Amino acid sequence: MEPAGRVLRHALRLRHGLVGFLTSLPAHGDLVRVRLGSLRGYVVCHPELVAEVLRDDRTYDKGGPLFDKAREVVGNGLVTCGHQEHRRQRRLVQPAFHRPRVDDYRRSMTEQVEGVLSEWRTGQVIDVPEQTHRLTSGNPGIASIDWWWRV
Repeated sequence: MEPAGRVLRHALRLRHGLVGFLTSLPAHGDLVRVRLGSLRGYVVCHPELVAEVLRDDRTYDKGGPLFDKAREVVGNGLVTCGHQEHRRQRRLVQPAFHRPRVDDYRRSMTEQVEGVLSEWRTGQVIDVPEQTHRLTSGNPGIASIDWWWRV
């Protein structure tokens, strides 16, 4: 059982930002147990353990409340599906990542970025989140990849 203070600290750190919370965890060990309210889980912090989890998807299958909730929000896609479904879905999206398709995406994205950059002027203040959204939401290559993810 974790002390109440640790649970509260996890929640407080997370409240200040996900990146800061996650980057603070390796100081607590290679495999860190976290608890946020009624949710309990583990965060793998050591690179070799991360590699093992990613390579051995049969032993470390995706599951639990986080993935259940993610499936409700984004569907049972390649990122959220379990081991049994993953191979079938991966084969469906693989053609989108063949060399000729990736070259097409690269050309399209380069044109889009060059178009946006040509509008910027020296000394101009740029709204980075707005410009990033503009680039990613208007890019045909990214839209194609998004379409493949939904198949």
